[in-house]
Amino acid sequence: MKSIIIILLSGLLTSGCVDNKKSNELQSNETKAEYVADLDKGPMPVGGMEAIQSKVVYPPEAKEKNIQGKVLVKLLVDEKGNLEGTEIVQSAGKLLDMAAIDAVGKVKFTPGYKDGKAVKSGVIIPILFKLDGDGKKGKASLKKEGEYYLEAQQMPLIVGGIQAILKNIVYPEAEKKAGREGKVIVAVYVDEKGAIVKKEVVKGVNSALDQASLNALEGIQFTPARVDGKNVKSKIMLPIQFRLK
Repeated sequence: MKSIIIILLSGLLTSGCVDNKKSNELQSNETKAEYVADLDKGPMPVGGMEAIQSKVVYPPEAKEKNIQGKVLVKLLVDEKGNLEGTEIVQSAGKLLDMAAIDAVGKVKFTPGYKDGKAVKSGVIIPILFKLDGDGKKGKASLKKEGEYYLEAQQMPLIVGGIQAILKNIVYPEAEKKAGREGKVIVAVYVDEKGAIVKKEVVKGVNSALDQASLNALEGIQFTPARVDGKNVKSKIMLPIQFRLK
């Protein structure tokens, strides 16, 4: 049984939160106050997500027991790019959790930046452990929708991190006054150069919040998804949470 380990785009698997105070705080009580969430540029593994991909080892026992799943690992990175801590925010069982933590611990990072200065910051890395059950020696299949990959060995990354989108979002005044909240999910189609070629709301709240979500993607650029070392077209889901405090 062949295994495939997929590194997904972290920001797209955690909801960005937009409120009337423009707060972009990480949603975790464990995050220390000195770790900055509102970044100009988030921390990144040296060598890109492929550096983590190369370090992940699918545990033999997990393969034998057909254990699969997605692990979300939160990393705390200091201003020098050193990994100061890890936390499992979504578990896929002890075996896969430990494999994910072991992999990120072997990778060096560049720090996050705010106002031109390196700062302590956090990032969430999702790692999908998947087994190809056809027993063939060939490449494990990756889900696609037409020519767009839904899974890739490296999913597209937002240039500037999820904060680049959060900063573009304008909470409509009429919706704030009416107390309207909700989560909008946008399907984003990204080409081989990292440009958005199409975007559409797949789960909306109302026309105003839906449009605010689409407008926030104007001018956003991605690093493209990669499969077998080549840039490919991909489709990702972006959840945006509108919340008033």
